[in-house]
Parts: sequence; C-alpha cells; structure tokens
Amino acid sequence: MKKNLPSHLYSMYKLQTLMDRYMDETLKKSCGITRSQYFVLLGITQETVSTQRTIAGLLGVSEVAISKQLTLLEKAGYITKAPMLWDKRSIVISITKKGVSILSIGTKKLETLFEKIFGTNQKNKVLMLDAEMKKMLHILEHFIQKN
Repeated sequence: MKKNLPSHLYSMYKLQTLMDRYMDETLKKSCGITRSQYFVLLGITQETVSTQRTIAGLLGVSEVAISKQLTLLEKAGYITKAPMLWDKRSIVISITKKGVSILSIGTKKLETLFEKIFGTNQKNKVLMLDAEMKKMLHILEHFIQKN
C-alpha cells in the first residue's frame, strides 16, 4: 500500500488507524466501552436536547450508525431514552450519573494515553497540532458543504 499511496495520504490513514486502535483499547480496558460509545456519550453532553439525529449530526455519522451504540449504552445504564414532551415521535436521550462517571474516567484515561504518547513536556506541540487539525477540519467541512 505504501508504494502506491502518496506519503501524506498514507500518514493520515496510518495516524487515524493507530489512534483509533489505541483509544479503543484504552477505553475497553479502563471503562468497558468502545471509542464509538465514548464519543456518543460525549456527544450527548454537548447538546441541550439530544436526539439520535442531533448526536449523529454532531459526530458526522448516520443515525443508523449510532443506533446500535445507543442500545448498548442504554442496556449498560449509561443513558436513558424518553419521548420528547412536545413531539412524542422523537426520543430524547439523556446521560445518567453512571454515564457521566464512565465518560469522566474515559476522558482521564485518554488524556493519560496522549501524555504517554506525546510526553508531558510536549504540551505546546500538541496544542499547535490541535490548532492545525482544526484548520484542516474547517477547510474540509467548507469543501464538503460546497460540493
């Protein structure tokens, strides 16, 4: 794969694959949840009223893609689902105290992982990398909206 793929494309692919794998392993070991479930829980906390649609939109995935994760999170007691008061067809998704706790543990474990990977003395480099990734994300989102 490396020989036919431009270096920057391979680097982005490999970075994403490795980060996904190590985040997944860290969360499974420490919390018993997957990276996808972690981000669904995080997404719920970002919205005033969370529905499957708002969470999917925030995470940039389809509603179908998070449906299974929501079911697993509900069975584990991390979220609850209830009909919306003003629109009974829509379901409001709320994070439970247990969900908040596991999200907090997961966040701490991921922060520790990043410190192990990048080192605690590399904070400025990590912040600069974050700023560059945000710029790239903005460019990509703008491109997608136009096309």
